[in-house]
Amino acid sequence: MKTKTENSFLKRYIIAIYFVITFLITIILGAAYMFTNNAFISPQYAPTIGLVLICGMLNNWSAWVKMNWNSVKTKKILLWMLVSLFLPVAVILISSLIISSMGNQFVIWKDTSLGYVITIITAMLGCITEEIGWRGYLLPMFAKKHNMFYSTIVVGSLWGIWHCKFTYGLSGFFLFVMLIICFSIFMAWVYMKTSGNLLCMILFHFGVNVGSVTLLQSREGVLFYALATTICVIICIPIVLKNKNEFFNKKIEKEMPTIKMNII
Repeated sequence: MKTKTENSFLKRYIIAIYFVITFLITIILGAAYMFTNNAFISPQYAPTIGLVLICGMLNNWSAWVKMNWNSVKTKKILLWMLVSLFLPVAVILISSLIISSMGNQFVIWKDTSLGYVITIITAMLGCITEEIGWRGYLLPMFAKKHNMFYSTIVVGSLWGIWHCKFTYGLSGFFLFVMLIICFSIFMAWVYMKTSGNLLCMILFHFGVNVGSVTLLQSREGVLFYALATTICVIICIPIVLKNKNEFFNKKIEKEMPTIKMNII
């Protein structure tokens, strides 16, 4: 049985504890994947497992109840789902076309029929389990005390750092994190416009993953990160300025407010 002091410590440092637990679980799952080479053992499950452990430690499962899983109820929600799916694909596609124009030609993603199916299924599972943690839990936790812009920058930074993507050196890692932060700003915009609809967050994440697999075979790297980040910044600036009241309000009271749905 936990003492009041232990519970107080957990509550005070809950975000840091959650991230550390999630990171450790990521390492364990990554090692398990390398050992078994099983596509269904993924480090992407770590944010959800971390949340389960945190809720168990606090004996408080309210975070799950508060998540917005509302399905398509209006045409506007459906529109935002389409925006969520195709916006990241558009950014990746434009970057891919520029890379092709520079001589690094597009490579078709070739796999077996089973391989395609497994990739799509595991990608979707990974998107679901990541977004339960990042936007289902961590973002609203930050947004209770800070404005949405600050909150999404911090969550985006943690999300990017969590990947430990040092494949392309320090410069590649830095640019990758910058790109993830930009994607997080897009996602925060959709999040606010849909009252925190988690399905939109999952679709956005899925668009990033599938766009990368289909359009960046053997071409992901520093150049892509730099191009995609530049494109994102160009798109992000007018979105943030147009929605500055939502992005820079002091904090979100209680749950996500019902925000009037209007594109930009």
